[in-house]
Amino acid sequence: MKQSKLISLLESFSSSELRAFKDFLSSPYFNKKEINLELYKILKPLAKYGFPEEKIKREVLFCKLFPNEKYDERKLNHLISEVFRLAEQYLGIQEFEQDRALPYLYTARAHLKKQQEKAYLHQARKARKLLDDISYRDCQYFYQSTILEELEEQHFSSKKIHRTSTNLQLAANQFDRYYLAQKLQYSCIMLDRQKFLPIQYDIPFLPLIEKMLELQSFESEPSIIVYHYLMLALTQKNDKANFEQFRNYLSEHLSVFTETEARQLFLLAINFCVHKIRIGERDYAAELMHFYSEGIEKGLLLEKGKLSPWIYKNVVKLGLGLQRLEWVESFVKRYSHYLTEALRKDAYHFSLADIYFHKKAYGNALSELNKVEFSDIHYNLDAKATLLKIYYETEEIEAFLSLISSFKIFLQRQKSLTKHVKASYLNFVSILYKISKIKNNATSQIREEIAATKALSDRSWLIQQIEKHKTH
Repeated sequence: MKQSKLISLLESFSSSELRAFKDFLSSPYFNKKEINLELYKILKPLAKYGFPEEKIKREVLFCKLFPNEKYDERKLNHLISEVFRLAEQYLGIQEFEQDRALPYLYTARAHLKKQQEKAYLHQARKARKLLDDISYRDCQYFYQSTILEELEEQHFSSKKIHRTSTNLQLAANQFDRYYLAQKLQYSCIMLDRQKFLPIQYDIPFLPLIEKMLELQSFESEPSIIVYHYLMLALTQKNDKANFEQFRNYLSEHLSVFTETEARQLFLLAINFCVHKIRIGERDYAAELMHFYSEGIEKGLLLEKGKLSPWIYKNVVKLGLGLQRLEWVESFVKRYSHYLTEALRKDAYHFSLADIYFHKKAYGNALSELNKVEFSDIHYNLDAKATLLKIYYETEEIEAFLSLISSFKIFLQRQKSLTKHVKASYLNFVSILYKISKIKNNATSQIREEIAATKALSDRSWLIQQIEKHKTH
């Protein structure tokens, strides 16, 4: 029972949703079977205890619901399915009621069909006020505005007045905006995914969209302009200028997007910068830092108030690469509390170790590494690589060679690592060992090897070591 769809769904309900769903089941309009409510009355108090397995065993539930009957699994399964279906219906209605002006628009449409003019006008005014008052000017705004103007046109036509109204033109205009905003959004997401996944989308209408944008100016619609510049950055060679325009428009008009869409735009921007850096355009590192820092500061990159440990780690690495050591240290201390408890300690101490390493405070770095408990394999790998770099920098040859050997064995034994991750660290260890053995005149060969090696951890640091050999 613990693995049932009903329990899984109820576990996701907030306290207020659990209470509201009881009221929903108490309504004979939605639920005509008292037994459905009885089952929920048994389950609801168990939610705050995480639905203990012994309390929700099928036999236990059946006995409580049908005390004088022999256990019938089929009957119980049907009952559970019924309550699950009602829970789905409740969620669907909740979503509908919270969808901005849509409830007013549907009620207005119903009044229009019933020829209730005063009631229709009242709901239409409510819808228009809500659309006027909200700051969002996104796809859903254009879609709901289209419905409103279409209803107004139907209302005007029903009065059979021998003159024209502007509502049909307004409906057509808003639909154009809706189509363009939605199509541009889909296109940008598809173009982004093609850069990271082995997939090729069919996007045949991009030239036509460009033509539509040329024929009519949409400068007053930031949601269209933002996606347009992002699409240009994703498709044209002059991507730097287009990406800057995208960033500027997004920063200026962020309030026109919902939090969900703003997060999506930041992640698209981050992916764009990551791709550029991967192909050697290091100028985008500063842009990437901008989107990471602003996205975290505004809460857009937090999920349920928590920061992903990978985003935390990426920001630290990026900031250190940009030599923003004091900023990174402040970030590490400020945002460690936003990490999940399971990874917080390791992320915090490893990040401090990395900062101290970049400051060449190797003793402090070693002290922080000793506090890492390796709750995650990736922190274990990074800690070993950092330790190896410290031994190399401090010329502790015995410790360096010993760790080289043990690190290789450790990597070979890790079955859970992907081939790419394993290769990145193995190649790092191999090349660092070669650097430690080279003579001054043999640097070019290893530099070529670094350039030719696709999977390689700490590439920039390895190149720095080559440069040091050239100057000695």
